[in-house]
Amino acid sequence: MKHIASLFGQSLDNDQYDITLTLLSIDCKYDMGSEMITGAKNIIDSYEQNMIAGRKKMDRLEWGQSTIDEISSNEFIVNFTDKLYHKSEQYTFRCQQRLFINKEGKIYQIEHITDKAAWQKLQEWYKSVGIPTS
Repeated sequence: MKHIASLFGQSLDNDQYDITLTLLSIDCKYDMGSEMITGAKNIIDSYEQNMIAGRKKMDRLEWGQSTIDEISSNEFIVNFTDKLYHKSEQYTFRCQQRLFINKEGKIYQIEHITDKAAWQKLQEWYKSVGIPTS
């Protein structure tokens, strides 16, 4: 099952949403903390809209190469690294998502792991380079 988690991370690292979609169960749930998204297509749309919005407001946005931590045979943590560039300033943001994979090899639940300190530092960077936060 770890290969599924790895492919999930790699497909998002490369904006390959068609591949990511094939890894999710149709009724997959994405718990973002403040919002729950249900349905594979809705989740993919959320990832893609996040990428589009990020690239519109920054000079450059690069995804790093995700890494995987195995929690159990069907639970994994995906570690993402984003490099943000704006007005000659660079910022590295790291976040994590927990994946749960069913017996059929489909991701049925995704949980965004909220790191409040990292989120606050990102908001401060946005403000320092003049990117509106909402």
